[in-house]
Amino acid sequence: MKDIPYYQLSSGRQFRIFSLEEHSGKKFPHRHDFYEILWARAGSGRHLIDFQEYSLSSRTIFFIKPGQINKFISDEIAGYVVEFNEEFFHQEPQDRLILAKFNQFHTIELSHRDEIVIGTLLDLIRDEYIAEDHNLRLVRTYLKALVINLSRALKKLPEPSAHDSDSERVANVKSLLEENFRARKNVIFYAESLHLSPKRLNEILKLKIGKTMTELIHSRLALEARRELAFSQLSVKEIAIRLGFQDPAYFSRFFKRTTGLYPQDYRQRQSD
Repeated sequence: MKDIPYYQLSSGRQFRIFSLEEHSGKKFPHRHDFYEILWARAGSGRHLIDFQEYSLSSRTIFFIKPGQINKFISDEIAGYVVEFNEEFFHQEPQDRLILAKFNQFHTIELSHRDEIVIGTLLDLIRDEYIAEDHNLRLVRTYLKALVINLSRALKKLPEPSAHDSDSERVANVKSLLEENFRARKNVIFYAESLHLSPKRLNEILKLKIGKTMTELIHSRLALEARRELAFSQLSVKEIAIRLGFQDPAYFSRFFKRTTGLYPQDYRQRQSD
């Protein structure tokens, strides 16, 4: 049985920044339990995130969420990698909404001005972090400025309102889903956790993201199944059990219904 390598921040550490040159050794699919921002200031290469391959350039920045499969391919490149967990970033209720803006985006295209601002902020973060008398509060402030500037660079989404309770509920339910999708597959659990009726939860989700809670659950399960089938050597039965399906045959039918292929066929297609 060969599993997908899973990386965590060192014990007690919530944040770090280092050069992209140090990161270039991970030329195999892996995942981690923290957020990662990656920017190539100079050089070229490729970056695989889940099932999409991207070219590295100074005009593109990558925002990788916990659990995503990624693979870095490059020989000579310069830039930064920033790693942080939710505990480090989340100090105010609004912080979760800021990170939630990146749920549907892996890459952010930068204008020339964006590139200068982002580069300056990353330099400030690095210089403060490596200083002998560094102040993590200041590092966090610079990090938030970086993430807010990246969210503005998206240009596709409005800034979240501090009083938009429905957006906050969507962010909360996505966080709940990430923690529970393997064990909790019923809408009632998520609705009750947010003190809503299932009907009201579905109304909010349809309005905000165009999906019902059931569709969100199924989509998240299918994504994880695709990751395991494509990047691990676990058997279909092992993957089914890992995702909370006691009956591998039912898991196969579920996968066929959501992706159009049976698990074995999907794995074979990925290896061709």
